[in-house]
Amino acid sequence: MSKFKFRGFIPAVKNYVKSKPIHEVIMEVFAFGVLMPMAISGILFMFYAIIFEGVTANISCAICY
Repeated sequence: MSKFKFRGFIPAVKNYVKSKPIHEVIMEVFAFGVLMPMAISGILFMFYAIIFEGVTANISCAICY
């Protein structure tokens, strides 16, 4: 445990951003800041709909006709 040294959050982020190309940092922020929360909320909403609304036998949609 003595080998573990806490550098701090801000310096670690600065070093990470400086070591990566700017387009890769932007894409990672987009992926983890936008797409991942959307995916998690969509999955949770599907679980909620299945648990509380149930699955019906007559599934109909606009493109199924």
